[in-house]
Amino acid sequence: MIHLRRYAPGFISRFKKGLLFGGKTLLATIGIAGSIITALAATGNTLSFLVIFYTGLGCLILSFSATILKGHLEHLPEQIIIEECMDGQYIVEYCSSETLREANHLTRPYYRYEYVSDNVAELWRQKNPKGFVHILNSSHELCACFGIIGVETSFMIHFIKDRLVDNDLLDEDVLDILSTKKSPSLYISGVVVRDPDSPAGHIRACIMIWAILKYINKVFGVRKKRTIYALAVSKTSENLLKKCSFTISSSTRSRKDKLNLYSLEPKKQMGNLETWY
Repeated sequence: MIHLRRYAPGFISRFKKGLLFGGKTLLATIGIAGSIITALAATGNTLSFLVIFYTGLGCLILSFSATILKGHLEHLPEQIIIEECMDGQYIVEYCSSETLREANHLTRPYYRYEYVSDNVAELWRQKNPKGFVHILNSSHELCACFGIIGVETSFMIHFIKDRLVDNDLLDEDVLDILSTKKSPSLYISGVVVRDPDSPAGHIRACIMIWAILKYINKVFGVRKKRTIYALAVSKTSENLLKKCSFTISSSTRSRKDKLNLYSLEPKKQMGNLETWY
């Protein structure tokens, strides 16, 4: 039996997430305030020390608020502690270029000839930084990764009809996060679990499914009618897709990449995502 304990990210973790943005906000507000003070001085107006003090204090308060707000928006859902598990605590975050590269290497044995190079995967991430998510353990080792991206309709039509494969997807075909939220179709790409056949791998797969469901519910919701597509690159992933109510959209016999393409309509088949976790 697996014992799960969840907890929300605290103040310190949120503060660290938004610190860079808060620093930029502080520099920007100080620059604006300095320009205004300089302009007033040039016209012969003098400001008291108290006014300058409160102006500086306002800049600090504004940047602090920006730090907290940015940290809250950037941080993904709760972290999880698995009791009696070698991985200990799992942390779900948006991928960095380093973790995406590592995850991409793990997909090579499964994608084979359809393997996407590190450079291409990084271009996808840069186009939509919130499209790829990694799961780390308490030692900050990569345990799992997944990507949910939107692509241009023209590409998706040909991809579904097997005229294009993963390798044909260019960075200009990948939508940014705002366009992805409006897209009628999503593509799950780069799903990988470290040591999937081990006992730890089974736990990691469960955590990844939980993270995917939380991600879909948080970022996209299930009210809008849309279709999610995913390729089954192994027998394990195929069984997992079936358990999650995915159905075959096009089979290996008709596809150039020789992989089954599965699809799911969240609004129709999943209903309220919260009943899944």
